[in-house]
Amino acid sequence: MAWWLTSVSRALSPLLARRDALAETHAHISHMLICTHDSLVGAERAIVEAQLRNKEMADRLLLLSAQRDAENANLRGEDHRAAEKELKDAKMMWEVTRNVAQAVIAASGVDWVRDRELRELVLACGDE
Repeated sequence: MAWWLTSVSRALSPLLARRDALAETHAHISHMLICTHDSLVGAERAIVEAQLRNKEMADRLLLLSAQRDAENANLRGEDHRAAEKELKDAKMMWEVTRNVAQAVIAASGVDWVRDRELRELVLACGDE
């Protein structure tokens, strides 16, 4: 019977070697699959963290943009007030200059009534 077992063993030997090689390949592929899955989970975690960080940064950007817009509005308001003050001062200077010119013309003895431009200047009043 030993002869028969030996011939069966010899016949099965290549099949057993192939089975063992396939088992090693299966184990290696399973290990690679687990490592790849772990890498995928790590990448997904990194994506979620990046998305959260991106949302925080976008919120911060919106806040800073709103603050900048408010500051610019305040600065524009200050510029507008300064321009209005300059305009008011210029109008006051114009009024004083016009009043002086009216007084000089009226007191000069020039016949300003017959000259249309001088008459308009002397008789002008108010905001023009």
